[in-house]
This record gives sequence, C-alpha cells and structure tokens, in this order.
Amino acid sequence: MPDAPRSRGAATAVYSRKIDAQGVKDYARALGLHNPIYFDLETARARGYRDIAVPLGFVIAFTVVPREAKFQAAQIQERKALAGGMSFDVRAPICAGDTLSGKCELVAIEEKKGPKPFTLLTCETKLENQAGETVLVVSDTTLEFHQ
Repeated sequence: MPDAPRSRGAATAVYSRKIDAQGVKDYARALGLHNPIYFDLETARARGYRDIAVPLGFVIAFTVVPREAKFQAAQIQERKALAGGMSFDVRAPICAGDTLSGKCELVAIEEKKGPKPFTLLTCETKLENQAGETVLVVSDTTLEFHQ
C-alpha cells in the first residue's frame, strides 16, 4: 500500500489535445473503415456532424493520460498494479478539429480481501470539447496488489 493515504478526488493536471483531420482519415483508412463520414467533410456535415466524424478507437489515445501522471496522482505503485478494465460513455459526437480537454480523477477506492488482497482503484476522465460540452466519459480500474 502507498506510504501516504490516498484519497478520492486526487487528479492529474488538465490536459488538452486537438484532433487532426488527417490523423482521423489515416486511422480510418488503416482500419479499413469505409463510412464516408470519416473521410469527407460534406458527407459528414450532411449527416449532422460539425466536421469529419472521429471513430471512438481514435479518441482512446486522447483519453489515456500519461501512465506516469495517473499513477502519481492516484499514488499507484506500478510494480504492484494490473489494469482491471475500461468503459466508455459517449455523450456527444466528436469531430476533427475538436480540442478535447480533461483530467483523470480517482473516484473510488475499494479494498478487496482474500488470499491475494488488493485495492481496486477507479479513475474517471471526463473529456470536454472546445464548447465545454462533455463528449466522453472514460472509467478505468486498476488493481493494486498488496504483496
């Protein structure tokens, strides 16, 4: 367990990244996606998007706070840690040109007893676009074993 007690609410600094249209197109092409909303601005706008739509998989890179920052904020000991899972709550379309901003916050700490006791740490990252609209909430868990 960490030397100092950790607490809910511990968070990384806010980080921001802008989504590049060419990067989205390259990503979609590499995956073999064919939907024109990922490639053509006119088609995307005709279907209600502000710009070229962004596939969720592309956005995942934006949700991953540098591991070191997350572990430092949540006081996770890397040598004892194991990824537990990740879930995504998409709340609004994400488009090329959007600037996503967010921070990773420790929202739950749960001690698990048993033959291999561990602490279950749940972090949440709320990403907002440049208009201040929450577009994606990512929840991820880390298991930190006591021994």
